[in-house]
Amino acid sequence: MKTYYLPKDDPGKVFWLKNLSSKTPTYAVVLDITPPEQTSVENDSAMYEYIVTTMHPAYKTKVQDITSFKNIMRDGPLGTPTPPIPVAPTLPAAPTVVNSGIIPRVTKFVQRLKNHPNYTVNM
Repeated sequence: MKTYYLPKDDPGKVFWLKNLSSKTPTYAVVLDITPPEQTSVENDSAMYEYIVTTMHPAYKTKVQDITSFKNIMRDGPLGTPTPPIPVAPTLPAAPTVVNSGIIPRVTKFVQRLKNHPNYTVNM
């Protein structure tokens, strides 16, 4: 049974994109990968990793903090000390911003590589 190369979950996609990004320089000459294509894969990988491993967890935690704050403010017993108002998360600088459609763009690129006459399954 043939399996699809792209993982279904976000952490798997992050790992897969990092792997692709790290391997494309090795095959650049053989598969005619242009410098702009390599840069695009690198930037897509970095942005997706930032979204999945940095932004999403930080905001998810803040939503939980805000919900807790809301519940205390709404239903807390009289005399309950007012907790501090939650603030937005502080994130490290984002990588180069890319256009939307990271996965469709990268899968189109991979299909081009797989259609190249020099492509082998071992790549």
